[in-house]
This record gives sequence, structure tokens and C-alpha cells, in this order.
Amino acid sequence: MNYPMVRYLGFLLTVTIIAGCSATPYKKEVDTFSKSVTTAVTTLEKVRLEEQAYARKLEDEVTAEQGIDLTTDPSCSESLVDALRTHIDCMAIWANHEKAVRAGDTNREPPDCTDPAYDMEKKIFTYYPFDSLKKQEVERCELFAKNRDTGKTFKFRDNLKFGPNTEKVSAGLLAYASALGEITDAKDVEELKSAVDSAKTALENLAKSVEERTSESIDKKTLLGPLSNLTKSFLSGILERMRYSALKETTASAQFIIEQSGAILSRSAVPIMYTRIRDTGQAYTDAIVDFNYTEPKFLEVKIDPRCKDTKLESCANLKVYEPWHKAKQKVEEKKDAYFALLNSHPADLLPKMTKAHNELIKALKEPKRRIDSFRRSLSDFSTQVKAMKKAIDETKR
Repeated sequence: MNYPMVRYLGFLLTVTIIAGCSATPYKKEVDTFSKSVTTAVTTLEKVRLEEQAYARKLEDEVTAEQGIDLTTDPSCSESLVDALRTHIDCMAIWANHEKAVRAGDTNREPPDCTDPAYDMEKKIFTYYPFDSLKKQEVERCELFAKNRDTGKTFKFRDNLKFGPNTEKVSAGLLAYASALGEITDAKDVEELKSAVDSAKTALENLAKSVEERTSESIDKKTLLGPLSNLTKSFLSGILERMRYSALKETTASAQFIIEQSGAILSRSAVPIMYTRIRDTGQAYTDAIVDFNYTEPKFLEVKIDPRCKDTKLESCANLKVYEPWHKAKQKVEEKKDAYFALLNSHPADLLPKMTKAHNELIKALKEPKRRIDSFRRSLSDFSTQVKAMKKAIDETKR
């Protein structure tokens, strides 16, 4: 028997198996997921602090060319704000009820309203149904031009109840996202052990934060026990395979905790963003009113006496509708700002974070079958994170 050849073939087989289970192909994706979670959470925490500061200081708070007015559905911004206000009131009532029950008032009658982001049967938080409200609002707030004479319309061109303090949930998610990056970056067994321990600590803290918000306890030993056993197995072996195993076990153990954490942040984003949505929507509708009362006054541009060819644009006696154009531009800008906020609202974004995390779990179990699905959901999540940050930065107080 040709033993050198057998050993060589055995080596190739080993390399092939390791490559199939390597964490390296996921390093870029996990890094993107980690950074996207970090950006989403820090941006949401930033806007929470901004809105709280704004709420403290807040107490209450065109005539167009040729007979054309700009208009939207009369309920633009009002219907959404009314729905949000009703839901926020109900969620606040339920929060007080749950707090009293946890304090021992078990005979307390439950509120009459239906909490829109809580499953009464399963006793778990669900995602706030912002997406359906957003779709209705986008339709209602489409911009139209209206002929004053005929009435014909056509498309023109395309003190508040803040949610509970979510600092602990935010901090836990940030620590977990960081730990995932540390797992894929681990250069030796000691670094890998440290990264897994960091992930376990982050998930334990997250679980406690989730328990504080619900009446249900989380069996942390069952969920996170595999991580303790995992580090004990890091005695010998190939680092690449151990990193992959660590990533696989850590994300699987985190699934329920991440789902509940995302649901809690999604829920809290509704009151946090309420004033910004209200004020941005009001600025949009106010800009439409201003436009419709703006006279298209002419600003005459004098011809340069040295101009000989009056056919040239620079030599023409132009009449500029400057105030009218500025008012119209303002409408477009306010519309863009309002729609950008709707299309990247955190309550709509955080379910995509959970989906990307769940797809990562599946991809680690079945790499060949699930990697493309994971990359699609990751792209969807990371793209909306960037859009949310941009929209919030552009509408900051």
C-alpha cells in the first residue's frame, strides 16, 4: 500500500471537511450583522434621548400657478397619529396593570382595551403592527395636484407617554452583537473561550431584562447551558472548526432571547418616535398649505447690455417664479423627510433584525441550502438600518 499517498488523501479529506464547516465564509456576513445591530440600537437609543429631551421642553405644541393647488387625502397624518395615540394609551394602561400584578395585586381586573403588541394566549410580546399602518399612511399622503376650476386631481411628482426604559435591553443587544464578532475574530482557543463567555453573559443579562418586562421567567440554564459545555470542549482541535461550532451554538441558544428583545425594542419605538412622526407629518401638511398661499410673483432678470445674441438663455429677459419654486421645493423636501421616517421606522425595522438572526441560525445548520436566504435577509436589514439612521439624522431636533 502507498502509505504516503493514503496520508495525503486523508489530509485533503480533512481540509475539505473543515472548509465545509468553516466560520470564515460567514465572517463578513456576521460582521455586517453585528455592525447593523449596533447602528440600529445606538440610533434608537439616541433618538429616545432626543425625544425625551424634546418632550420635556415641549408644552403643547400657495396659491399655485394657473389655479393648481397641492393636496393629499384630508386624513393624511391625522389618521396615523390617532391610531398611534390610541395604541400608546392602551399599552400604557396594560403596562401599569402588569406592574400591579407583578407587585401582588392578582385580583386586579384586566383593562378593557386590546394591547396591539402582546399575545394574550402565549403571554409573550409580539411586534407592533406598524407595517400595515405605514402602508395606509403612504397611500393617504401621496401628493396630488388639483385644478381649482374643475376639481380634477392628478399625481404631482412623485405631554406624551414614553415607553419603559430600554437601556438594559439595548446594552445587552450591543454586547451580544459585539461577542458574535469576537467569535469569528478569535485567533486562538483562549480568545474563543473569552468571546463565548462574553456572549453568554450578554444573553444572561438580556434574559433578565426580558423577564423584568414580562411575567414569565426564562429557563436560562436550558437555553444557555450548551454554551457552558461548549467552552469545556475547547481543549484541542482545529480553531476554524471550533469557531464555527461556537457561532452555531451561540446563535441557536440566543434565538428566543433575541426575538423577545427585538419585540420589546420594536414596541418601545412607537412612543419614542411618536412626536417625530407627528411633527414631521405636520411640517409636510403645513408646507402644502404654505405653497397654496404663495403668489407666483415674477422676479425680472435684466438683460446684460453687452449681450448681442438675445437667443442665448443668459441674454433672455427671464421671469423667475422664485417664491413659488421655493415653496414647491419645500413641499417636496418635507414629503421626502416624512416618507423616509415612515419607511425606516424602528418598529418596522427590528423584525428584520430578528429575521436576519434566525436566518443566520438556519444557515449555520444547513450552509449550502440556507446561505443565500440569510444573505438576502441580512441585506434587507442592513439597508434599512442605514435608511433609518439617515432619516433620523435628517429630522433630528
